[in-house]
Amino acid sequence: SAPVSGVKIVNVRNCQLPKEYELTSRARTYLIDRGYNPDKIIKDWDISYGGNFGAMAYRIIIPIHFQGKVISYTARDITGLQENKYLTAPESIQTYNPKHTLYGLDYSDNRTVLVVEGPLDVWRFGYGAVATFGVKYTREQVMLLAKRYRNIKVLYDADRKGRGKDRTASQRQAIELVNTLGSIGCKVSRCSLTDIGVKDPGDLTASAAKRFMQELFTE
Repeated sequence: SAPVSGVKIVNVRNCQLPKEYELTSRARTYLIDRGYNPDKIIKDWDISYGGNFGAMAYRIIIPIHFQGKVISYTARDITGLQENKYLTAPESIQTYNPKHTLYGLDYSDNRTVLVVEGPLDVWRFGYGAVATFGVKYTREQVMLLAKRYRNIKVLYDADRKGRGKDRTASQRQAIELVNTLGSIGCKVSRCSLTDIGVKDPGDLTASAAKRFMQELFTE
């Protein structure tokens, strides 16, 4: 069973997920084309498919776990054609605000953690990585990181070298998160993938991501 986070929440029940279907060949191809093993992602992250009709059509359903409960979900478009890349569960359905936790938190029980943007980035690196659900982190996420981990590495997408206005929004947010964590006494630093010739986690091969994590956790 997954380890639980250090922050206790009371009376949280499981969130009602949309009707779940097995991944279609198109959904599996979407994952394979991005370098993921669909069967491994299903096993490790409990994903399913939203069907070919309705609000979650052509989306991969990604449950969000916290302290062993499914507290919300997000759904990733596989077509590249839908207006919203991600759809998150309505607040009326959520049993805990996902922005008050981190994706992958229940599965990251080491002293070191890698902080990334989204669930697919977590899948790339595996257990030991957590996501803030986009670059706009919250105070609650900062406090969770500070309480739980001794060594924090921040790696947001589109990480290219630049200064001032040339920095991407994600870079600016990564620097801000590092500074915020540092200001409350955390051991924290920002990572870059530019040394191995890619901009963001989605461009990494599975083997390169594994090596990256091995090096991170042996520092």
